[in-house]
Amino acid sequence: LKLDIDHVGHLEFIVKPDVRRQGLGSQLIENVLEQPSIKSLAHIHATVDQTNIAAQKILDRHGFSRRGYDPDGRIEFAWHKQ
Repeated sequence: LKLDIDHVGHLEFIVKPDVRRQGLGSQLIENVLEQPSIKSLAHIHATVDQTNIAAQKILDRHGFSRRGYDPDGRIEFAWHKQ
């Protein structure tokens, strides 16, 4: 997770192809969101390739919402503290 100057977190993660479909992506997101330093953030953003349906589903399940597309055509997601 990278922070920008506005203290918005930008989530980046990749699951190696040979260990996909084992729930690791979901575990990564859960672990990140449980960190005390992350809980203090108001927003976390992530971008996903349009073809990466698994990552989109993971972000949807963990409370991220679709916000549009970045200049490269990737889907933008955002998580907002509740």
